[in-house]
Parts: sequence; C-alpha cells; structure tokens
Amino acid sequence: MNNPSYWEFLMSWWPHRNDKNLLWLWYEDMKTSHREVVKQVAEFLGYDTSNTDLIDLATENSTFNFMKEHERHFDEHTWKEANNVRCHMPQDAGLESSKVMNGGRKPKPDLRELQELLDKKWEEVVTSQTGLKNYEDMRRAHSLEKKGN
Repeated sequence: MNNPSYWEFLMSWWPHRNDKNLLWLWYEDMKTSHREVVKQVAEFLGYDTSNTDLIDLATENSTFNFMKEHERHFDEHTWKEANNVRCHMPQDAGLESSKVMNGGRKPKPDLRELQELLDKKWEEVVTSQTGLKNYEDMRRAHSLEKKGN
C-alpha cells in the first residue's frame, strides 16, 4: 500500500466534481440505474435525450450481455494482431483473453486484511482532505451536492 495513486487521483478530481465540463459517475449508479446514467451521459454530451429509441439502443448496447455477445468489438485484437506480427510472434498470440469478464474466473480470497489496508489508506488520503470517512459517505455527499444545485 505504498503507492496511493488511486486515492491521490481521486483527490485530484474531487475539487472539480461540480465543474460543468466534468461528469462524475458512480459505478453503483451504472449498475442500478443503467438507463438513467446512459441518459445522463447523453445529456452531458449534448445529445437530444427525447429520442427514447436512441436511449434504449445505447442502454442495450452498453450492457454486459451485449458486450459479452460482441466481445471482439470491445478488445484490442486489431492492435494485438499488428503488434504480434511486428514482434515476430504468432498473429493470434494473446487473443484468447477478453476485456469483457464477469469476475467469476477465480475463487474469491479472504479480503479482510486487504480491506483494512484500503480503509487505512482512505483515511490517510481521503478523510484527511475531505472529512469523508468512506466511499459511501463520498457518494452520499456528492448526491446531496447535486440535489442542492
């Protein structure tokens, strides 16, 4: 845990969370309110969100199932094939893996010790700068700020 890069990165953006040219999204919202987040992204990019067919299509095409079904479109196979040739490797080397994964490939280890380290690093970097005790507090604070604006 000597490299606090994630937390430093997070803290570098936190002061800009309400800037007009930044759309701050939360992973959990993308999972629980996928269509609303797609609409939010479209609005942020200046698209007409009254076209519900287009919002529905973008929502469907950004689901895990769609990306898994079309995973070759969501990886770097074109780059890998060219790079493999340049490096005198078989053209298909490294193409058996996918960027679209469900996380179920490995057994889940006991993460208590890791969680303690993460919590400690959060406290050192994030809490010390924001007063927010954890990720959920940060989400809640951001949500309240958005409702206030």
